[in-house]
Amino acid sequence: MNHLPIFKSKRRPLTRALVSIAIGVSGVGASLSASALTCDGSLYVSQGAGSPVSSMALYISPPAVPVAFASPGSSTSLYNATGYNPTNNQLYGLVNNVLYQVAGDGPSPGAATSLGPVANLPDVAYNSGTFSSTGVYYVKPFGNTNVIYAIDVLASPLTATAINLSTSFQTSDIGWVGSMLYSTADNGQLYSMNVTPGSTLGQTLPIGSPDATGGVLGAQFAGTNGLFGVANDGSGFFKISLATGQRTFLSAAPSSGSNDGASCPNAAVAGVAPAQADLAVTKTDNSANFTPGTNSVYTIVVTNNGPDDVDGVTVSDSLPAGITSASWTCAASSGGACAASGTGAINDTTVSLLDGGTATYTLTLVVPSSYTGATLANTVTVTPPADVQDPNPGNNTATDTSRSTTAVVTPTAVPVDSPWMLLALATLLGGAVRLRKGKA
Repeated sequence: MNHLPIFKSKRRPLTRALVSIAIGVSGVGASLSASALTCDGSLYVSQGAGSPVSSMALYISPPAVPVAFASPGSSTSLYNATGYNPTNNQLYGLVNNVLYQVAGDGPSPGAATSLGPVANLPDVAYNSGTFSSTGVYYVKPFGNTNVIYAIDVLASPLTATAINLSTSFQTSDIGWVGSMLYSTADNGQLYSMNVTPGSTLGQTLPIGSPDATGGVLGAQFAGTNGLFGVANDGSGFFKISLATGQRTFLSAAPSSGSNDGASCPNAAVAGVAPAQADLAVTKTDNSANFTPGTNSVYTIVVTNNGPDDVDGVTVSDSLPAGITSASWTCAASSGGACAASGTGAINDTTVSLLDGGTATYTLTLVVPSSYTGATLANTVTVTPPADVQDPNPGNNTATDTSRSTTAVVTPTAVPVDSPWMLLALATLLGGAVRLRKGKA
């Protein structure tokens, strides 16, 4: 493990110099004859070598814990912001606004080849990069910045799209889990970044409280089992809780300053099995009917059927159309937690449950006397955090439907027969009358 070189952290100005030098550019549109990698949870670290730094060495750790990095080769191009593209199983990085493909395998492992400049991508240093599960390359500039760029590396021409973040922060890497970008900032604060088009595009939220255990995580890795990082100071390989931001030590790891990490977002990082929690929810107001002008009171029970404990569960319950006022309370079983109370719709993201634990909500809807709906339907949904898998999502929603006691029932229209049918009926009736007269 000591074969990895140790040099300055990505927090320092040296990083700007590292990613601002392009050596050995082989031309726009060039590509490597590299074999496709395997999306199996292996870890890839690109790290500077020499003093002063004059090359980038690629280190690879198989999908297992403890991590064990080895270098297959190096490149004279001082790239950064590396990421693993799951659509073609290749590594990519940047030298300022120039895109590089990095060979993780093939005849020249570790070698980097220029694919040319990216339009609309500012010519500055980038030290954080990752790919989404569908192959979008996201990069963040060095420093305390509030913008990221999205790039389709397989498009022609190469073009970047800016996404403005709602919060500025300084970090050394980013990762993709589920449908969101995550990053542990250099000060230990975990952030989520929403890059899905819509009203919350760019929304950047802190999660939990800062955890600076191990210092800066210069290389961060993400996959189906969450977010991980290697500490620059050599204190280890950590998993970062996406619910609390806290770090859990998993194994020893070498020092890794001024580097960048990559992993396939569609595999479990380092072969670590994702946590599993079968979350279930039930809901009832114990009545088949409701009366406008009174309250409808629901009991909602969220249960963790295990096998693992879980933090950061979201319980959401939107108000039905026509209902504008509601209040709720919650109590969790021993060892669990939930928000104690609230008004309006339920959107509780603080739920923690041990295996077998429950959180019980009492929701009171104020049904106005002017409510004219014949029914009142209310649905609750429970969602696990991105780094926890639910093996049985079919029991994650519950709906209670009640019927109004004052709803006006519209009579069913009686069908009107056609004139021909009426004539036929009259003829039959007339014949019946003549028969009766004949008998008399």
